[in-house]
Amino acid sequence: MLRFFLFCVLVAMIFSSSISRPEYVSYYSSHPTLIALRLEERTARSGLVLPDLAKYKCEDCWAGYAVNASSGSISSVIAKVRIPSLNCTEISTASTFFVGLDGFTSSDFAYSEVYALCAAGSAVFGAEWYDSITEKSGMSSWVPKAGDVVLLSVIESKGSFHFKLSDISTNQTTIGSSNATGAGLTSAECATGMAPGFPLSDFGKVHFSACDAEIDGMKEGIGAFVANATLDKFVCYNSNGTLTLAKPSALEPKSKLNSFSVLFKESGP
Repeated sequence: MLRFFLFCVLVAMIFSSSISRPEYVSYYSSHPTLIALRLEERTARSGLVLPDLAKYKCEDCWAGYAVNASSGSISSVIAKVRIPSLNCTEISTASTFFVGLDGFTSSDFAYSEVYALCAAGSAVFGAEWYDSITEKSGMSSWVPKAGDVVLLSVIESKGSFHFKLSDISTNQTTIGSSNATGAGLTSAECATGMAPGFPLSDFGKVHFSACDAEIDGMKEGIGAFVANATLDKFVCYNSNGTLTLAKPSALEPKSKLNSFSVLFKESGP
């Protein structure tokens, strides 16, 4: 796994269609999000004091779902996210809503995301993509806002990653691509994340719909694969495991198992 930031505690309840597996606690490294740097820049300009980074040790923990399969078998993930309103105070906070390939059981990670920051008491949103193999990234020229529905996708095809971020509400799109040589292609995720070094933004509830993945050429809802795949449900806790910060609902509808909401609980620590 990547070692860009500190490890974060994730509680994952492992599911498969045929085998009941016990709940377990594991440590996973963070994905290399650029949000912390952007928030540092914004807070520095506003004169705010950044939170004590040692206090918030739960770095980029996830709340959502991931499907896992054999190496090289997962080629795409896509979802729609309705951007929630933020309840901002003078405390700097950050959250991400993303879809990604890898980053769970392999060392590489490619993702498309919407970030949601609170800086100087105001909500700041943006959209970006990133690939850890080439360290390429791109930001949208448009600015999403609360209430917009944004489509996020990452597709691997013929050795390349293809990223797409589309604000369906305003009909604006950003695309990007990078070299995917060496990618594990072992997992696909739809989740909310906690940005490195900052408490979680109070987003209330964020809804993911049409979270679909492609495994061995078959496209299904992230929870609907019945063979050769396992499903992981993440609940984000603080570093001590004493507070639930964000928790996903059950997958629905039963026919597709590709929609869910993540409920904000606590900012941390």
